[in-house]
Amino acid sequence: YATTGVLHSDGRPPSGVQVLGAARYADLLVTFDQVTLSVPGATTVQMQGTMTVAAQPTWDMNARWSDFRWPLTGAVVLRSPSGTMQASGWREFRYRIDGEFAAAGAEPFTGHASGQFTETQMIVEESAWQSFGGEIAVQGMLSRDAHRAWTLTGRAGQVDPATLREDLPGRLTFDFAASGRGFDGQ
Repeated sequence: YATTGVLHSDGRPPSGVQVLGAARYADLLVTFDQVTLSVPGATTVQMQGTMTVAAQPTWDMNARWSDFRWPLTGAVVLRSPSGTMQASGWREFRYRIDGEFAAAGAEPFTGHASGQFTETQMIVEESAWQSFGGEIAVQGMLSRDAHRAWTLTGRAGQVDPATLREDLPGRLTFDFAASGRGFDGQ
């Protein structure tokens, strides 16, 4: 099977998202040889993988991207010049991401994270990031309900506070833990 075209919908750039894909089917297994989603002059995501056709389907996908931005239109919340993701499961799945990232208004970071995406939570079981001139390891959880409860624990090593304020030279190493609900100032 092959597909090519342009996807237009709310939340997509006026040019749409170009879709190019090839897949094959045999013995209850769909193999996606290549699926490419791209926004001309910007984001490109390439994926390969499989999906088992059964009463409880499962999929196993690998993706890589360049010049990724989210959302695709409007104010950018997250940019990633390059990265990869592996994911497997169905409604609940395991994941691993690697790449370079920059959240709006924050210091860029590079590294990886792995965990689970369940019906009720997004869980980071393990991560290691380079940012603020040092290394940061984080574990945590974000609930997917309306309250958006979250927890975060980890360790920062050799962080340079001068990346935030030039008048604070030196290096810091510390453990941290935090929890809350929502993302507002409270």
